[in-house]
Amino acid sequence: MAEVRGLAAHPLSARMFHPAGLDLVRRLQALGHRAFFTGGCVRDLVLRVYPRDFDIGTSATGAELAGSGMERARGRRRDRSGSTLSRGDTIDVDVFPMDDPPWIPEAEWRQQPRSGDVARDFAEAFDFTVNALQYDPVTDLLVDYVDGLHDLEQRTLRAVGDPDRQLARNRVAVVRAVILACKRGLAIEPRTWEAMRRNARAFSEAMPNQRNETLIKLLSCGASARAVGMSGELGILDHLFPPALVDVLASSARMDRYLAALDAEPLDGVPIAVLPALLLCGATGGASAEEVARMTAELAARFPLSPAIWRDASAAVLVLHGRAGHPRASGLRTGAARRRPSRTLEALERLVVAAHATQSSCGE
Repeated sequence: MAEVRGLAAHPLSARMFHPAGLDLVRRLQALGHRAFFTGGCVRDLVLRVYPRDFDIGTSATGAELAGSGMERARGRRRDRSGSTLSRGDTIDVDVFPMDDPPWIPEAEWRQQPRSGDVARDFAEAFDFTVNALQYDPVTDLLVDYVDGLHDLEQRTLRAVGDPDRQLARNRVAVVRAVILACKRGLAIEPRTWEAMRRNARAFSEAMPNQRNETLIKLLSCGASARAVGMSGELGILDHLFPPALVDVLASSARMDRYLAALDAEPLDGVPIAVLPALLLCGATGGASAEEVARMTAELAARFPLSPAIWRDASAAVLVLHGRAGHPRASGLRTGAARRRPSRTLEALERLVVAAHATQSSCGE
């Protein structure tokens, strides 16, 4: 275990953390519990990126947290409609009891050997070393049981312990690792990389809500072009998308430009439907309405987003392809929509124009 205290030894200070989280840590400690920030918020602040989520680990049990009302706090509330994206200042603070990390199946956690130090056991339950740091803002103490600070300094993504075991706990863990590595500019350590290749198939067995959430995170992470490329190297794309789309993602310069345009686009308030619409647009080009419908059905079978999202996405693509007279596109250009295009179509047009401008500037 490494304990580092003060800015001379680590780059953190209490003032970097959200006030709602600081209040919870202090209240928990005042009640006699251990409490500290952990997870992605500590990782990101070490990298000088302000996080949107703040996780707190505590020795308080789940029952004690529920009884005190301190299991959750929120700054500005996120949009819960499930229809728009945001990269903005939306803050969540969550508190996790160290004796029952919710991301590990309960039966597996109960069978895991104990070290006698609940904080160490909690750290070793994390997926990657960079997520397992523990920072106490009251004492300004950073505790590192798994060399996560060293890996952050080296810009390395490394699984905690056995990488195959860590990745097997969550069927979308491999894709989430790709997103994290690409979003934060981390090189994946060789043993972890090989384990990711071996576990690439797991995504196809994920629950529908997990697949939906992961698709949205992959395309909206701000590094989707790199993430898709890395997914191809790891053999993940075959388990993510239909074969026709895999071929396009692996070989189409047009799709590369579309994803690069998406990465440069401010996404606050943009409809979620623009993400599948961009995939459809890149996969179908100037194809017929029937081809757009076929690809939409194949994607919707893998990612069962709401029917309204898929209707909006395919209709926007049909309009952009000049198929506005097709029944599936009629919802975008009827009534008020004749005077003002849908927000999905507006965003899709903006991305396609940006992608074509990149092509022109490259002299293609």
